[in-house]
Amino acid sequence: MVIVTLTAILLLHTTAVEAQKVNITLGFVSNYCAIPDLSFEGSRALNYNTTFGPSLNPYGLSGYVYFNDIAYLVAVNEINNRSDVLPGIHVNVKRFTDCGGYYPEVEDFSGNTGGWASSIMVQDIVEKNTDVIGVVGDEYSTTAVGPAEALSYYQIPYCSSASSAPGFSNKVKNPYFWRPLPGVGLGQHVYRLFKEWKVNQVALIVQNDDEQGVGLATDIANAMRAFDVDIVATIPLNSNLNSFSFVYAQSSIEHAKAKYIFVCGQGSFTASMLYRMGKLGLWGPEYVWIVANTPKPYSGDPQKIYGADYYSYVQGVIQFSPTTVPKTEPHVKNFYNNLNKLSNTQYSYSYSTGASYDCAMMMLLGFDKLLKQNPSRSPSFFASRGLQNLMNYTLFQDLNYSGVSADPATLTSNGDLAVGYSVSYYTGKALQSIVFGSTSVDGKEYRPNQISPVFAGNTTKIPSDGFVFIPERVDSLDSANGKAILGLAIVGIILCALSALLVVVFRHSKPIKRAVPLDLLLIVMGCMCCYISMFFYLNRSTVFTCSARIVAVVLGFILVMAPLIIKNVYMISVFGLKSMLSKEAGVLLRVRFYVLRCLVVAIDAVLVALWAKESGIKATLVSKPTYFEYVCQDAARDGSTSKWTAVLYAYNAIIFITLLPTIYYLKYVRMMELNESYILIPLGVIIVLFVLLIQGIASFSLSDPDAGFKTCICLWIVVTTVLFAVIGPRVAEIWIDSQIQLTSSGFQATASFQATASFNPTASTARQSTSHTTRTSKARKHSATTHKQVKGLQTLSTSHEKSPKYPIQYHQLVVNTQKLFPCKLSKFFSSRWYKVVVSLQKKKETNVWVAFTSLDKVFAIQISHDFVPIISGCYVTVECRKDCERQDKFILEFDSHDEASQFSGAFSASLQDLVKD
Repeated sequence: MVIVTLTAILLLHTTAVEAQKVNITLGFVSNYCAIPDLSFEGSRALNYNTTFGPSLNPYGLSGYVYFNDIAYLVAVNEINNRSDVLPGIHVNVKRFTDCGGYYPEVEDFSGNTGGWASSIMVQDIVEKNTDVIGVVGDEYSTTAVGPAEALSYYQIPYCSSASSAPGFSNKVKNPYFWRPLPGVGLGQHVYRLFKEWKVNQVALIVQNDDEQGVGLATDIANAMRAFDVDIVATIPLNSNLNSFSFVYAQSSIEHAKAKYIFVCGQGSFTASMLYRMGKLGLWGPEYVWIVANTPKPYSGDPQKIYGADYYSYVQGVIQFSPTTVPKTEPHVKNFYNNLNKLSNTQYSYSYSTGASYDCAMMMLLGFDKLLKQNPSRSPSFFASRGLQNLMNYTLFQDLNYSGVSADPATLTSNGDLAVGYSVSYYTGKALQSIVFGSTSVDGKEYRPNQISPVFAGNTTKIPSDGFVFIPERVDSLDSANGKAILGLAIVGIILCALSALLVVVFRHSKPIKRAVPLDLLLIVMGCMCCYISMFFYLNRSTVFTCSARIVAVVLGFILVMAPLIIKNVYMISVFGLKSMLSKEAGVLLRVRFYVLRCLVVAIDAVLVALWAKESGIKATLVSKPTYFEYVCQDAARDGSTSKWTAVLYAYNAIIFITLLPTIYYLKYVRMMELNESYILIPLGVIIVLFVLLIQGIASFSLSDPDAGFKTCICLWIVVTTVLFAVIGPRVAEIWIDSQIQLTSSGFQATASFQATASFNPTASTARQSTSHTTRTSKARKHSATTHKQVKGLQTLSTSHEKSPKYPIQYHQLVVNTQKLFPCKLSKFFSSRWYKVVVSLQKKKETNVWVAFTSLDKVFAIQISHDFVPIISGCYVTVECRKDCERQDKFILEFDSHDEASQFSGAFSASLQDLVKD
């Protein structure tokens, strides 16, 4: 009696607690017209039996609707039994049909629009069942289009476990619609597999009257275009397939020579296409069929519907499926145990049931999150649709929920499940499939596993896509040639910049002033133009880059040649004058030559502009068995050789030819410092060789893939050689002058005096004669006012001459007072010869110097008695022959061996005389 009383009290308490809870309702939306023996109030199903009965077809639409319904119910029961989620609230359910009442033919329902029935369903939910604050459903995409938009309008959240069409990712139309399914973006995942397999073309078969089919095809097409994969055929077909549909698809695929075919449509549509195309011969090791839905009819056994050989044509089909949580995970196992327990049957795995469970769980967890974020709002206010404006898809984005579909189950910014795809192949044993790879959640990576895919015909060799990929041959920055071109061009530009800086900084130095700073800057600018032209050899050749190459090189050529030639012609003119010009006439002559420079360059610039406009240069596609490339070709508008090309090249050839008479007449420029034949001769040879080499490369440009690269290398070598030939000697002279200035410090008085004495032999002789009487007797024995005159050589000896201005002792050898002899100093890296007068000097009591006086400079080298002249033909080399700290030496060239011998003897005698003194 006591036990009965306690039980009664407990039941009464539980009933009282339940009565205190606030009720909310979750609506289930589905094709309940497939369930027999249901009664309806409008669109609401009333007498639903949660136990699996014999009237249900587990492989048909009725079984599909039933098990998804049970999955929703498992989630609702779980939430109602938890105290931490929606406390004080009890969740009820109501079921709504989107297709009316039961009729037998509904088992073949293909997901067409619900029409009137869907409209009634939405109206019933919104107006007659105001306790429904959220909806979960498993409608086909096409059927769900209307309800998704309408429920969004009325701010009722709708989660679908079956509507996977990409169009639902549009949150402008469907802000309250979301799903634990991937939506837009499958195409990017497909591309990752194509990239792995080197697939470059694909054909699409589209279920044209189905929302998912059209959306899927659009998504894939957009991705393929973005990644440069060709869509060789798009074949739209309606759901009602017939023999014409299959023949049309066959002819389209064969005409496009497609080997990879993606079927964009529902499972039943996909199954029909695979079987019929296989029967028409489009199955085998050379074909790869790809699907996104399981290829099976809406109801019935496919072997009975299509034929006993159905699964043989499914073998090797590739399927993309959303990646799921392994069935071995505890919470997944728990879900399926509860599903079987509630249905009182054993249910095999299905992605849709897991998504249905996640839909209901995420919906209710979102409600709990909303109430906890708004503690001031009561459950009653919430149950009366008071918070509907806060229930768009963003409420359910991040719930920290471990789902059956994904773990964690997180929504993207489009309200779709953030999940990668598993890629599997069908074995041909019923609908058994084996996963061989997967993609990352963001679709940027494909990850193969240890299993290799088996294609149609049980081959593991990845079939060709029917397209032989021919790469484009281009010198891009990713190639070794491209990097080399870029590096050389940059180095060249840096050299030009340094050269220009040197010219500007040392513009007042004699080497730069002799060469004319403006001319040097023009030459440097021309070299820079040629270096810049190398940039236009990078990447694909276009009309612009082809023109830019020629324009830059031609302008560079004229900027180099015009200053060099015209400056030397000016020097030839000056040295050819028979009388000295007045200052005004000299200025006028220089102005005329400056105008000539400008005119030559301007004419060339005009011709270049006309050529660029009228030449008709173009980038021609050249295809080879292993590559293709675009090659520059110059032609007139009618296809013949452009006359402007001939005019431009002829003008520049004439400029170049004037180099020959210029070099010839430079023999009259007797001042070596002003004679630049040593530049012009090698320059002319190099340019001729360059033109010949480039012509040879151009003749093979259609067959040589490295023609552009070779042209750049030749151009760089030639331009760099020209730059060094023009600027290098000036740099050397500046450096030598700086070294001489350091070496000759303390010798400035001697140098100044000697510059005068060397070129006035008469005065020098007079001074030396008057000082003769002051010599010592030992010195008198040696020289006795010696004055020997030979051809080209005059030797004067003096001693102890004192000058009040220059208080030094000196002993002078004036070599060739009639003309200057060539001399070079091996101490310095310059190999240039100077015409000088050589003299021996002694400063104070110790140091002996040898001084060299040219037309525009004086420099000296300190020597000792260990320096010995060595005769070799008409050359005399003076160098240290014993242990010396200084390794200086100099070389003199005479007209004959006799002159060299006489100088050697006089030098030795004078040196010993100075040392003894």
